[in-house]
Amino acid sequence: MNNQDFSEEFVDLLILRSTVGLSESEQLEFEQLATDPEYLKEAERFDLTAAAFEQALQFDEFEEMPREIQDLLLFSAGDMFGGDVESESVTPIEPKVELADRSRVGDGPSTREASRFRWREMTAIAVAAASLLLVVTGFNPFSETSDVASQLTTAQRLASLTTANPADLIDLEWTPVHDADASGKVVWSDSRQEGYMVFENIKANDPALEKYQLWIFDTDKAQKEPIDGGVFDISAAELEAGRVIVPIKPNLPISKAVQFAVTVEKPPGVVVSKREKIPVLAAVE
Repeated sequence: MNNQDFSEEFVDLLILRSTVGLSESEQLEFEQLATDPEYLKEAERFDLTAAAFEQALQFDEFEEMPREIQDLLLFSAGDMFGGDVESESVTPIEPKVELADRSRVGDGPSTREASRFRWREMTAIAVAAASLLLVVTGFNPFSETSDVASQLTTAQRLASLTTANPADLIDLEWTPVHDADASGKVVWSDSRQEGYMVFENIKANDPALEKYQLWIFDTDKAQKEPIDGGVFDISAAELEAGRVIVPIKPNLPISKAVQFAVTVEKPPGVVVSKREKIPVLAAVE
């Protein structure tokens, strides 16, 4: 399925979702439309594009966008949405400042404040342009195979998921079981089949002797054989640097996650766990 196969309503929601966010009603509409795996995959492409642009534009100052680029973007928008934009009618984009703000800063915004306005403006235009590029050509300059997208950290992917805030998003604090000092949380979405574990103060493991392994209880907390959510290591260096974020990698699709348990296993992990040592546990109420 290419981008031309998606409904116009869904594409509109994707662009809003990747730029300014969705209202509650729009989020519900998005989730009703995104019932097909291909739709969910397309939504992830838009999220990665927005996150990549946000990372790429992390600078304080930049030159004014060239007039010809502004024209090109506006013409592309007109072609896409049926508008008729004349080059002569294009006016430079000016930062919008409320009157109340002007009264506080005197005659106008300071250089730093003006720069901040230009930053917001440039970010919105850049993300919208990338979204249009996806829609019009099907080409994503920040696809998962691109250099920039590959540089997205796990923390940025977690932030992208929490910002998207799907209706079924689970955000649970870990309950320590056999590791009294361990803390953190687990974040998961059934609809997106995506999630992350966050750890603080958990014990580092020696990969030669033991592995951490996540188990996901699907629908039933008393499930005899929970789904393997992935084997991972946590080093002392990672813990010293701050919290550790680990992506969840279930080996089977999850219908409705109700409980997450981390166990300590012998390398390289096990198919069925005896659950003799469970550092942390998190369950849906």
